[in-house]
Order: sequence, then C-alpha cells, then structure tokens
Amino acid sequence: MTVLKDTEESQRRQVKALSATDTMSHLIEEECGKRKITPKEVQSGGRRMKASEARAAIAYRAATEYGLPA
Repeated sequence: MTVLKDTEESQRRQVKALSATDTMSHLIEEECGKRKITPKEVQSGGRRMKASEARAAIAYRAATEYGLPA
C-alpha cells in the first residue's frame, strides 16, 4: 500500500503544479489586460511602473486568492 500512497501523492503534486501554472498564466493575462501591457513586459523584470505594479498585483492575488507562494 505504501507504493500506491506514494504514487497518488506524487500525482496530486503534479496536478497541483499544473493548475498553479494555469492559474499564474491566467493572472498574468488578466493583470496585463487591466494595465494595457504585454505579459512579456511583466515577465522581463524591468523597472517600468506599470510592469512593477502588475507583478505586485499578481503576487498578491496569487497568495491571497489561490494560496500560492509569492
């Protein structure tokens, strides 16, 4: 039974990771749309104010709404 439990837990972690990726992609798209910037600007790490604000909003929403680490 231990092998089965380990396998089930591993699969749960993989599904959770995939859904977290989808969630982050959705958050990035949503916040970029609000601020009229591209996802590439947010992901590039530049210091432009709109991109910085979008990154902060994404991190905040990921942590508060979805329980993901910031």
